[in-house]
Amino acid sequence: MNDAHPDDRRAAPPQPWLKLAALILVVAALGLPVNDPFGYALLVVATVLVVAGTVSARVAPWLAALAAVALCVLGQVLFAAPRIAEGHNVFLVDDAEVSAHSRESGNPGAAARDPGSPLARGRTDRGSALAAGLPRAAFRLMAAEFDATYPPARRCARTQVGCWRGQSFPEQTFAFSADGIFDRAAYSRRVTGIDFSDPVWLRLGFINELGYNWNSQVSDVIRARRDRRSLAFLHQWTLAMPWFVLYRFPADFVGSALCWRGEVLWEGADGNFETVTHADMQCRTLTPADVGRDIFGVAIAHELAMRLVPTWHVRLRQLVEPGLALIATAAVLALLVRVRGRRVVLPFALIAVTLVVAMFNDASFLGGVRPFDSGDDGLVYDGYARMMLRQLIAGDVAGALKGVEPVFYFTPGLRYLRAAEHLIFGESYLGYLSLVLLLPFLVFALFRRFLPLRWALALTLVFAAVPALRIPPPTSSFSPPSCCSLAVRRTRCAPSPQRGEGGGGGRCLREWSCITAPPPSPALPHKGGGSRPSLPLAHIPLHTNALWATASIAPSAPGSSSRSRCSCGRTSHRRRAFCSRARGLRRWRSGSFAASPGSPSASRRCWAWRCTTGSTAERSCCSPPPPSFRASC
Repeated sequence: MNDAHPDDRRAAPPQPWLKLAALILVVAALGLPVNDPFGYALLVVATVLVVAGTVSARVAPWLAALAAVALCVLGQVLFAAPRIAEGHNVFLVDDAEVSAHSRESGNPGAAARDPGSPLARGRTDRGSALAAGLPRAAFRLMAAEFDATYPPARRCARTQVGCWRGQSFPEQTFAFSADGIFDRAAYSRRVTGIDFSDPVWLRLGFINELGYNWNSQVSDVIRARRDRRSLAFLHQWTLAMPWFVLYRFPADFVGSALCWRGEVLWEGADGNFETVTHADMQCRTLTPADVGRDIFGVAIAHELAMRLVPTWHVRLRQLVEPGLALIATAAVLALLVRVRGRRVVLPFALIAVTLVVAMFNDASFLGGVRPFDSGDDGLVYDGYARMMLRQLIAGDVAGALKGVEPVFYFTPGLRYLRAAEHLIFGESYLGYLSLVLLLPFLVFALFRRFLPLRWALALTLVFAAVPALRIPPPTSSFSPPSCCSLAVRRTRCAPSPQRGEGGGGGRCLREWSCITAPPPSPALPHKGGGSRPSLPLAHIPLHTNALWATASIAPSAPGSSSRSRCSCGRTSHRRRAFCSRARGLRRWRSGSFAASPGSPSASRRCWAWRCTTGSTAERSCCSPPPPSFRASC
């Protein structure tokens, strides 16, 4: 990317497998899923350094890097931060039986159910799964609040198209979360901390489940709202659907403070729940009696924001895992990668510009999960991807590869991309953001093949900085960044006209470079008709026309055209001399005069072509040139 420097023009081995192995070591040190900003930043920096640098092929550095990563993983296991069990889901009930209950903690007197019954599996209709899995007291409080917020008399008809009552209801007590794939969490996932001001930054994946695709314009239960003011880029999206989140704290968090704004159901020693509502952020200290108790955050009638302030020893333990990941990543890069500092200036500049534009365009790119609008294809693809992940976790590999549809009705590629993104990046858009960050580099590579360095760089910066050229989250029927990535790769069929490769810049470049007279335009309804052919070519015989067409692509060195080579912007003495001669040739060709084959003008053109290309072929076509021109040539 810094072709103008002689040291950077030296051909370096591509090393694809070594670089891929180095990135795998970095990912192993970070751990999957990479869903936090710190880990993703480390991954981006490591990727730039590995791709821009040279990876060592010696065995000793690789053994040392493997040892560093192994020690990092061992330390993360032995000194892991305490985890908080988290479960979340949408709260939708419609004619559900509150008395139907199977959870022992909420209804100790309930009879044991058949393991194969719907209630035991947590899969019931119209909200009975919530009644079966949640504590009875908590469920009744939330159901009463739901009925007060959405009165049954005002609910849309089940048969109405787009009504939430005709869509899916929760099939299990706690929703599936891609963050818990590798953790095997008891509920949705396990977290080390709590800090969100709105649910977009809590990364609730269930909001884009395919079953909750009701129309907010028709339904009384609204999915989401969007603030389109330009200064509201950090909080554009407001989740309007009713939902809840459950936290269960271990003994390590005794003495920590849980702060919230909104409504919280706090379980007491007798199994009942105390409803505590705060209009602004207020805190409550966790006591030994709260260990193992259920604490619900409810967002049905009130907006919810929560934050955990841990004790100092918990905070130190929370810093161990990212600290070890940072040390291991730095060790891998120091042992394996050698890179010039000037080679990473442009990549980091493009990444910084793209991140700033993405933040102002939609900040949920940077670690959040925003709700898709009803009817969006993006909701369909994300819903399909989540179904495929659940099939994969259940061991149904064939069903996951089938992609939900036996015959693809929608374009199939994006669902597999989203499924892979959830595997690597959890509940986030960081995989899609990675494609957006990659796109300016592909655009720069495309421009660089046809334009000088300064022009290519300027156009790439314009592309990266203009929001109209950026790509929003995948809400349409295809993924533009991934499609553009494949489309740019197609340009490799035409070798660069600036690198002196064989073939003179490719077959299509030869066809574009040929200078031929365009056909006359159609006759217009006035005297004179269409346009005249180009004068310099109209009065020159056919064999001379062919010579001039050949001169536009005739190589002075094997594999490069004169026109292409003179737009390269190279600094070598040989290239400057060549470009000077080619500019002289273009000046001779640009004369707007008619000439016969034996005239001095035609002779000058013919000898200018010979002087430019250094060719002695077709000498008979050139009449003797004027002495001054012969001397200069």
